[in-house]
Amino acid sequence: MLGGLYLCYEGAEKVYELVVPHAAHAHEAELETISIDPKTFEDEKVASAVRTDFILSAEIMAITLGSLSESGLAVQALVLALVGTMITAAVYGVVALIVKADDFGLWLAQRSSRSRTGAFPRMLGRGLVQGMPYLLHVLGLIGTAAMIWVGGGIIVHGAESFGFAWLSHLLHDAGEGAAHAMPAVGGVVSWLVQAAGSGLVGILLGLAAIPAVGYAVSPAWRWCAARLRRMRTA
Repeated sequence: MLGGLYLCYEGAEKVYELVVPHAAHAHEAELETISIDPKTFEDEKVASAVRTDFILSAEIMAITLGSLSESGLAVQALVLALVGTMITAAVYGVVALIVKADDFGLWLAQRSSRSRTGAFPRMLGRGLVQGMPYLLHVLGLIGTAAMIWVGGGIIVHGAESFGFAWLSHLLHDAGEGAAHAMPAVGGVVSWLVQAAGSGLVGILLGLAAIPAVGYAVSPAWRWCAARLRRMRTA
């Protein structure tokens, strides 16, 4: 549940920054010191991305473990090891390809300009270099939507364990109703309606979490950190 709420908060914060950039920057300044040092700024962004990826991976592992509750310990350990390896290879493998794509494009364009291999490799290299900013922007939008959707879904399904199953049933019934209205593509429509409902729950909870973090969680965290520093230096 807490992991899902964190994903909702991260996704909603990016939407908030897109819609109201000045207010979002003020919110970020309240949470942490904004450094003009490029290396520090990059380190903060990398740490945030790693933290989000860790939470998302942990939620995937928890969901996998929950689906294997009736299996033996050896089977659970084997499946978790395989899922963890696949997640690591897929996520960081794709990230590595994306990060190095513009470098490969630049190398390809420079190499093609010095050889007689033709215009196509040079065009391909330039296309990679010029197209990567747009690709990263699109991937950022997709990642934001995915965080909100996954976080909302975790909250909706996790609420059932605490006796609040009405929301999950409401989204399921809405999906079934949409499927009956469009029987030709019923399965797809049902999934889309339920995913949209989870996304709506995620964005609402995330937007509600922004002021809560700014006015309650962050001050409490700073107070605790200050107390710990005083205890260490005492």
